[in-house]
Amino acid sequence: MNTFTRIIEQNIDDPNLTNTDLAKKTGLSERQFYRRIEMLTGLSPNKFIRGMRLKKAEKLLRSGQYETVKEVALRVGFIKVSWFSKLFEREMGQRPLDLLKREF
Repeated sequence: MNTFTRIIEQNIDDPNLTNTDLAKKTGLSERQFYRRIEMLTGLSPNKFIRGMRLKKAEKLLRSGQYETVKEVALRVGFIKVSWFSKLFEREMGQRPLDLLKREF
């Protein structure tokens, strides 16, 4: 599991990261990769990766290092900010803008 999470963390900003890429990087077939992730997490690889992206986004939003939600969305591999915001709110229960620390 540590190998999976490390590889995902190293590539979290890549919006084109696929299960095929991850399987190759872990030395597994796509099918084995899918089964292993599902067995370890109870989630499909896509949902697991999305969850990691959203958790990382939450940390970045709270960090105060970024000025806009767009910067954070791109940093965690989302191209469309509107989709990121909608998904973030649905999964995390808060709007990303509400977590963005701003200095006035």
